[in-house]
Amino acid sequence: MELKNKVALITGAASGIGESTALWVFQRGAKLILTDLDKGVALMERINRDGGEAVFVKADVSVPQDSEKSVEKAMDEFGRQKKPPNPLRGGNKSKDAMLRVSGKKNKDEIHRVSTTQN
Repeated sequence: MELKNKVALITGAASGIGESTALWVFQRGAKLILTDLDKGVALMERINRDGGEAVFVKADVSVPQDSEKSVEKAMDEFGRQKKPPNPLRGGNKSKDAMLRVSGKKNKDEIHRVSTTQN
C-alpha cells in the first residue's frame, strides 16, 4: 500500500501499537503527526533522520482541546484536507464519522466519535 502524499495523525505514537503503526505508515511514504501524552520526540527524530516528515504534538486524546490542537498542527504543517478523512473508527459508526475537518462543530464531532466505543 502506497501512502505517498498522504498525512496520518497517529495517537499513542510513543510506544506499542501506536509506534508500530507510525513506522508502518512512514515506510509507505506518509507524512506524520505523532501524538502522545509526553513521549514521542525520539520517534519523530528517528523518522525525520530516516528521510520522512514527522511532527510531534503533546496531546491527551481525552481532552477535546488537545485533539483540536493536533488537527490544527496537521493542517498548519501539511495543508488543509480537500476531501473528508477516512473513517475514524470501525463498525457501523464509521460512515457517520466521515466529516470534513473544518469548524469547531465538526472537530467536536470527530472527537466524540473517535473517543466513544462502539
